[in-house]
Amino acid sequence: MTIKDLLSWGTSELQSISPDEASRDAEYLLAHVLKTSREYILAHPDRALRGDDTAEYKTLVDQRRMGNSLSLLTKQAWFYALPFIVSPQVLTPRPETELLIALATARQKKESPVMIVDVGTGSGCIAIALAKTLIDAPPIYAIDISPEALLVAKRNAEENRVDHQINFLSGNLLEPLTHDIRMMSGHKWIIGNLPYLPKRIYNANPDLRNEPRIALLGGEDGLDCIRSLLAMMHALTPPWTLFMEIDPSINDALVELLQYHFPGKTPAIICDLHGHERVCIVNRET
Repeated sequence: MTIKDLLSWGTSELQSISPDEASRDAEYLLAHVLKTSREYILAHPDRALRGDDTAEYKTLVDQRRMGNSLSLLTKQAWFYALPFIVSPQVLTPRPETELLIALATARQKKESPVMIVDVGTGSGCIAIALAKTLIDAPPIYAIDISPEALLVAKRNAEENRVDHQINFLSGNLLEPLTHDIRMMSGHKWIIGNLPYLPKRIYNANPDLRNEPRIALLGGEDGLDCIRSLLAMMHALTPPWTLFMEIDPSINDALVELLQYHFPGKTPAIICDLHGHERVCIVNRET
């Protein structure tokens, strides 16, 4: 069979699960099998393929059709135009999380942080994108409770050549930060894409079963990890700015929770390109 023949078959097979992206997925899967680029695949439609390549491709297409994500099958995802290795131990980077990077980059024009903490770093996509994007990026601390996730994050930092800019710490939320770091003078940024899905939403989306549960499920109301983080923020010497990715379903409850912890502070809620509440920013000067 030729590349063109296999792509035609693969696209047809994937119509049932991703009609709008069937051809794209078919192309990326074949590029992965042949260890080449998608551009090469499209430029050489008449290349004949070996039987073992054909068999491997058909297996991957079947797995994709059964609901396995493209990134997990190819073990790679792109975030903020940067390549990331992914595994079953980390959440696949989402396009909506890129809004956190864009907002932080824009905010640097009016405040220069002395340090950045990426809470629940997972694949490391937030810390790494900030290290690559910010002008004269300050020290960055990337924290995760999962040792397996930290191994993936460290490898991604090495692959993107920013491992010398990031300190990887194992532990829960802000707990690994030393007293000296917490008391450091100057503006601090805390950035997190913590588990924020309420149980009912998580249970209603079976496609999420292929991602680590610990990275998605935020308890009964989606706020378990966020509650813990906000309680820890009181031990952090101001000034600081907190950036959090959120789900629209927790917006009202989160605003109420923030007002309890930080009376008089009105959080900024920023919507994504689809008009959904996606990022919450809280600033404390004193």
